[in-house]
Amino acid sequence: MQDVPPTVALDTYVAKPGQFVAVAGNGFIPGEMVSVDLGSSSTPLLRATATTGGAVSGRVHIPQLPAGNYTLTLRCATSQAPTSVGFNVQRFSPWVVTVRYQVAPDKGLGFIAHGFAFGERVLVYPTLCSRETRTATPVLQVVADPPGQVVVQDTWSPRNAGADANELTLVGQWSRAMATSAFTIQPAVASIRP
Repeated sequence: MQDVPPTVALDTYVAKPGQFVAVAGNGFIPGEMVSVDLGSSSTPLLRATATTGGAVSGRVHIPQLPAGNYTLTLRCATSQAPTSVGFNVQRFSPWVVTVRYQVAPDKGLGFIAHGFAFGERVLVYPTLCSRETRTATPVLQVVADPPGQVVVQDTWSPRNAGADANELTLVGQWSRAMATSAFTIQPAVASIRP
């Protein structure tokens, strides 16, 4: 039986679903199995065997949970002695900017977005002022890179839109997070023949 309870430390105490967090603990019984849980999850995020020095370490993948405060617990299989730390799951708050806020008719529109989940598919919908609501079908589907960023060169050409109140809306399929950016389409210039 141990007199000193185990300790745990994380490389960060705040993360978003889909991110990885490094966990390190000390003071466990050598060779015992230690499981790592977050909140009331019935499935451990990690199982590790304590070293001869009583240490455990590993990385846990933060599951899809609502934003809020949780308890991350390391539980020993032999002694059943838990040790816990507070942990905050943050929500996704993406943002997007268009490369140009005014685009000529039938010219490409590009954008840069940040704050989506790593590897998630992001759907791109236009809301054009000539229509009441956002189109039901996305004009683009892109995948966020490891930092959660999406970069699109002048790919999509908006058509049939008015000069103002146009928006581009990005929706993360996994996170359900949304970001919107406004743009205008310049009026078409009539060509004059001499």
